[in-house]
Amino acid sequence: MTEQRARSGTRRRLTVWSAAAFTALATAVAGFPGQAHADGPSCSLAVEKGVEWRGGFNIPLRVVNTGTVPLNGWRVTWTFTGDQKLHAITSSRWSQTGRQVTAGNAFWNGNLAPGAQTGQLSANGSSSVPFGPLLDLTCTPL
Repeated sequence: MTEQRARSGTRRRLTVWSAAAFTALATAVAGFPGQAHADGPSCSLAVEKGVEWRGGFNIPLRVVNTGTVPLNGWRVTWTFTGDQKLHAITSSRWSQTGRQVTAGNAFWNGNLAPGAQTGQLSANGSSSVPFGPLLDLTCTPL
């Protein structure tokens, strides 16, 4: 019984830390444009509050057209801080090499009018360490 309480407390601390980390990350990244210039195409990646559990995670993401012209495609990249391994990013073509992740639009969600955003993209994976921030986050219009 005592062991169960200790484990439960650890999970709560991990979940609270994760929620705080995801919230801070979403706040820091939401307005990050990968833009060529003010009148051209640009986009950002909005990172929403994610869920983490022992051994796994889910991060909701949305690509937003922050430019004044339509996007005909997009690519996002980031670097994980730990041993995170992706299993899937829904509604995208993606790859992971080491800690570096690249995801691009699917044929149905690459065209975005100014101000429009994709439906939710869910990055699902596994990790043996608590989730940290996404580093070197970029969104590139195509």
